[in-house]
Order: sequence, then structure tokens, then C-alpha cells
Amino acid sequence: ELARKQLDRIAGELARCSENAVALQAEDLEPKLQEALAQRVANEYALAEMRNALEAATGELRRLEEQRMRVEQSLNPQRERVNELKLKEQAASLNVDQLAMQLADAKADEASLTPELTGARVGTLQSAIAALQRSIDALGSVNLAALEELESARERKGYLDAQSEDLTQAMETLESAIRRIDRETRNLLQATFDAVNRSFGELFPILFGGGEARLIMTGDEILDAGVQVMAQPPGKKNSTIQLLSGGEKAL
Repeated sequence: ELARKQLDRIAGELARCSENAVALQAEDLEPKLQEALAQRVANEYALAEMRNALEAATGELRRLEEQRMRVEQSLNPQRERVNELKLKEQAASLNVDQLAMQLADAKADEASLTPELTGARVGTLQSAIAALQRSIDALGSVNLAALEELESARERKGYLDAQSEDLTQAMETLESAIRRIDRETRNLLQATFDAVNRSFGELFPILFGGGEARLIMTGDEILDAGVQVMAQPPGKKNSTIQLLSGGEKAL
């Protein structure tokens, strides 16, 4: 009976030592784990803000691009009309010059031909030139405000392009940091689990006078996985802790 009590006392002291050893290991690793998790949450929040800013900048960029295209489309008809009238005016002026050269080459008396030409080709050409000039004048000046809006839209687009590139680079940096923190967190969790599992496997046969035990991580994702205790006291089959006797569970 005395030996039994001494054995129970020794087993109790070993259990307390095991608990103290596991607690000390957990206390050493807990601050680093909490710091890594806090940094991960902060980076994920910053990444979400960057994504929102990028989406807003992209929407503004799209709106300005549509505005620029509308302004350019509104200017195209006027440009085409002005170019068309200028070409016609140049053609008419060229015809007048050619006619004058022909009269000079023929050494014709312009004074005697003036009455005839007034109602004929020269007058027709001059009338056409005047009509074309009036058409150009009727178009009025180019919409300078539209040109200014176009230039402003282009400048805004350049600014947003640069901002979008900066945000993209910042997102890549944050994503890289999150991947690094995830990797370090996983490594830290795995190291903690391995250390506890190793200590548990070493202390179990001491407490039970033999047998073996281990911890099993349940789930494929280490950050979300649970832990299952598998134990095999001396002379018994390997089973989970739920299948052990009350005394074995308490021990």
C-alpha cells in the first residue's frame, strides 16, 4: 500500500512537471504567434483598403475615358466639315490661278474678256469661293471648352494610370507580406505542435509505465485544424482519449 501511494505521488509529480513543461513552451511561443496573427489581420485590412481604392480609381478612369471619347466624337464632324470646305476652296482657288495663267499664256486681252468672264467661269468660281468662305464662317470657332475638357481628361487619365500602377505595386507588396506571414505562422504552429507532441510522447510511457501516445492534427488546413489525442496504455489497443477509462483519462 505504501509503495502504491509513493507510485501515485511520483506519477502526480511527473504529470505536474509535464504540464509545466508544456505550459512554458506555449508561453514562449504564444507572444510570437499573437504578433504574427495581428500583423496578418492588419495587412489583410490594408490590402482590402488598397483594393477598394484601386476599384474607385479604375471606375473614375473608365468614366474619364468615356468622356474623352464623347468629346472627340463631337469634334469629328466639325473637323471633317472644315477640312472638306478647305479642300473645295483650295480647288476653286487653283482653278482661278490656272485660268489666269492660261489667259496670260494666250496673251489674251483681259479687259475685253472681262464682260464675258464676269458672267461665266470667273464669276462662277468667285461666287463658289465666296460661298465656301461663308460656309466656313458659319461653322464658327472650334469649341475651345471641349478641347480644354479633352486635355484635362487626358491629364486626369495619366494621373489615374500612375496611381493605379502604384496601387497595384502596393497590393503586390501586401500580398507578398501576407504570404510570408502565413508561411511563418504555419511554421510556428507546426513547430509548437511538434514540440508538444514530442513532449507528450515522451511523458506518456513514464506516467503509465509503458505504452505510447501521440497528438494528431485533424484537417488539411493547419490554421483551422483540431487536435486529437491518440493513446495506447500498456496492454491495450491504440484508441482516442474518449475510449480510455476514467482513471486513465484523469492520469
